[in-house]
Formats: sequence, structure tokens, C-alpha cells
Amino acid sequence: MNEGVLDNAIHDFRGLGERFGIVPMNNGLCFWAGAWNADIDKQRPLSAWYDELHQRFRCWPDPVRNVLKFYDAASLNRIFVHDLDPLPYWHQDNVVIIGDAAHASLPTSGQGACQALEDAWHLVRLLGEQGELESVLTSFYQQRIVKTSSAQTVGRQVAERIFGTQLESQPATLGISAEQLSLLWMQGLETQ
Repeated sequence: MNEGVLDNAIHDFRGLGERFGIVPMNNGLCFWAGAWNADIDKQRPLSAWYDELHQRFRCWPDPVRNVLKFYDAASLNRIFVHDLDPLPYWHQDNVVIIGDAAHASLPTSGQGACQALEDAWHLVRLLGEQGELESVLTSFYQQRIVKTSSAQTVGRQVAERIFGTQLESQPATLGISAEQLSLLWMQGLETQ
């Protein structure tokens, strides 16, 4: 890779408890993120986070070093990611929460937006069947809680493998086949 020039491949680099991802966009621009496990500290100056970022990834492969050499400092941000433990309910009276408000999963699950869209789909279907609102919202929760909790669990498992403090002695996969994963993610999406 030439200085400042990105190829058209998505790069996902992993080290012990650290990860650096690069997603090329166009015109030499990219989306990138350096990540590691840290306590939430919103009082820490952004400059200290950036200094730590550079320190952690200074010896990583060329694509990482190139991004850190050529990024636009005005575009930098630090984001603390976290998830929610499964909630006992998602509605009270006539107010309902869906998506991340109800069942936030870590980005490592790859399911945040998907589960929010599924929530909307299921909720609209149930509301269309008519019935007492309390019953519809309770049914909605019961239909979705197992799958959304699974997404949260998968996200945590992947994050632990990436950001854990011990070298992996097991494969990077979750021990589930592509077919099993497809069945899990397609659960509840049968058309009627």
C-alpha cells in the first residue's frame, strides 16, 4: 500500500485485546476505528485518547500506520460502546421501546440495525392483527426476547474473544455452523 492510498479491501486487524478496522469509501477516504477495552472516562481529554491510540497501534501493519499518519484530526472522535442486559419488559401502558433502546447489543454482534428492523416488522404485524394493546405489546416482547437476547450474547462472546486479555486457545468462530447461524438470524421471519 502506498502512503495515503487505500486498496478496495476491508481490513480487520486484531491484536491481544485490540482491533483496528479500515473500510475504504472513495477518493482516498475511509472509515476506520481503533478499539480496545477501557473504562468509560468522559473527563479524560480527547488528546489523551488520541495519544493512547497512536501508542497502541504505532507498530501495526502498514495500512494501520498509514491511516494514523494521514487522518484528518478534525474528524476524530472517541466512542464508548456497551450493551444492555436483557430487560424484563419493553412497554408500559401505551409506550413501547424497540431496537437498541430495548435490547442494545455490542457492535460485534453485527445485529443492531437488523434487530431494530425486525422489531418494527413484528410490531406492525401484531398491531395489524388488532386486539387489546396490552396483549399485543406483551406478545411482541415474548416473540422477540429470545432472539434479541441471542444477538446480545453473540456480541458479548465475539467481543470477549477480540478484547479479552488472554491469547485465544480456541478458534475465532463461535463453534456454530453457517447453517445454524442462518437459522438463528432468520428465526421468526417466516411469512404467513
